[in-house]
Amino acid sequence: MPQIDRYRERIVPIEFESHEIFESQPLEERMTIILITNGSGNFILNNEPVILNAPCAMLLSPYDTLKLTDSQRLSAKSFSFNPRFVNSSLTFESLRENQFSQIEDEHDRNMMNLFFGGHMKPIYYYDGKLFSEEEAAIPFSDRSLFFGDAVYDACLIRSGIPYLLDAHLDRFYNGMRALSIPSPMDREHLRATLSALSLRAGEETAFLYFQAARRAARRRHYFEEKDGAGLMICVYPFAKPQRDSVLRLILAKDTRYEYCHIKTVNLLPAVLASARARAQGADEAVFVRDGRVTECAHSNISILKDGVLLTHPTDRHILAGIARARLLDTCTALGIPVAERPFGVRELLSADEILVTSTSKIAARANEVAGRRVGMRNGTLAKRILDSLFDAYYNI
Repeated sequence: MPQIDRYRERIVPIEFESHEIFESQPLEERMTIILITNGSGNFILNNEPVILNAPCAMLLSPYDTLKLTDSQRLSAKSFSFNPRFVNSSLTFESLRENQFSQIEDEHDRNMMNLFFGGHMKPIYYYDGKLFSEEEAAIPFSDRSLFFGDAVYDACLIRSGIPYLLDAHLDRFYNGMRALSIPSPMDREHLRATLSALSLRAGEETAFLYFQAARRAARRRHYFEEKDGAGLMICVYPFAKPQRDSVLRLILAKDTRYEYCHIKTVNLLPAVLASARARAQGADEAVFVRDGRVTECAHSNISILKDGVLLTHPTDRHILAGIARARLLDTCTALGIPVAERPFGVRELLSADEILVTSTSKIAARANEVAGRRVGMRNGTLAKRILDSLFDAYYNI
């Protein structure tokens, strides 16, 4: 029905229709707002599991699909409306592509960018509760604060989907078992929770961090099975990885302990090495232990020599990187021989190509080590590898 916009002196058609049956949502040619006021519901939103807890609101376009699979004391209302109440020039095609520059009215344009196209705000979760950036906090009894008694993992989010999530979950649960940290949530429930929170990133590239920390009522070195564990999750905006990145590296003595194969929060040697690299104008530090290259401060490192990929084996001195595993699988698929064996600094400096792999960068070439020009001698082969790795990421 026509309504008068008293702020901008115009008449706009507004059609509000109340709904309580989720199976009918969303409607064609309508925007739908669902308000959950009590309890929680498990949904399948655009073929991905979503858990919604009261109080919350969800805005759907006609292009979305929604199905309620389970509920606990769920109370909710929904209503649909014609999008023309925002602006008569707005089309669903512009919503789908997040192209709002065509909206003439600045107020409307800002509103639509806020809801659909604006930058996401960081999301913080601890033990079943969501917090804003200002409210985020963890209990003083969390043993990650006192002892670094925690494991974590992290992955990129692409179009609301956590990239290679199952591989990251495998490593996460393996780490908890290795340190006897009780799982704060079963795997399928955690996977659904991580997927649901990742959806809030929308179309932006984002970063997903999750951590399980043993907790106790007071500070003590030993732990007991009854202590349990707390779960922390963060989702925040992140820069898109670039396939043409080239890195500068420094060398650093590997002074870490014998738990490098577990992804714990004990990262002080990596922090110090990264700080030294940054102070020297470099991007990453390469750890060297007894003359052998192990890995980098927050990456794995491999080299190409005479058409063969060389990389340190997965022992207690390196982390079994997910991006590293993808690199090895990609080389195998491309017919490039792979050798998992230690190599020294001399081999590093004389390599045809140096490849640094990590969750955040996927893969990058290096052209400098300790101020010396290195690598960049087999661009054709490096490009084949990088193109395959990045295509897999951008095509999810």
